[in-house]
Amino acid sequence: MIVDPVDSVVKFLRTFPDLPKAVGDLNARNVGDPTLYVFSTGGFRMLRESLDRTDIKYEIYHQDRETAVALAFEVRGHLLSDLPGAVAGNAYVLDVGEVNQPYYDPDPTSREHVYCGEIALFYVQN
Repeated sequence: MIVDPVDSVVKFLRTFPDLPKAVGDLNARNVGDPTLYVFSTGGFRMLRESLDRTDIKYEIYHQDRETAVALAFEVRGHLLSDLPGAVAGNAYVLDVGEVNQPYYDPDPTSREHVYCGEIALFYVQN
């Protein structure tokens, strides 16, 4: 069985009803809709070919800047505090490390406020 780390993180984040619906692509997104976008920026296999590390970036799109930053730090908290030790999709998450805390990166096309953060996800197949 193949573990899709993005799908695993999306499924995990969808368990929190106070967050915008997490998505792994922006195909069905309408500009102006609050969105939590999750995608992989790379990774590698480690520890005797049994442990994987994937870097996962998350982006919060919102019309209101204060709401965007608050949601980004809420997502950060869930990923760093609640995800380690959890089963998410087909992954058993061993640990999570922070690569970048949320930072402001507005979308020049839609002119929406965007806060981005990145984690390192350490997991094995469940």
